[in-house]
Amino acid sequence: MPRRRPAVCPFFAPDRYAQNYGLVFTAYGVGALLGTLATGRLRDIFGSYQFVFYGMALLAIVGMIVAWTLLRPRPRSSV
Repeated sequence: MPRRRPAVCPFFAPDRYAQNYGLVFTAYGVGALLGTLATGRLRDIFGSYQFVFYGMALLAIVGMIVAWTLLRPRPRSSV
């Protein structure tokens, strides 16, 4: 099972699951494409991957902060 599916379910309405999953999967693909292009460009400019690792560490920290503060799962109704 892809890891993106459980990540989408708790945060979005189940009736909009298909649209939200498509959006998350598209963002994942665009990030992978742009990330590799940017990494290659920075390697060409600086001659090392060292600066890329600093940038990725910064983005990881920002992502964790966003996840901890903004992405709270909605409480499920017990009907």
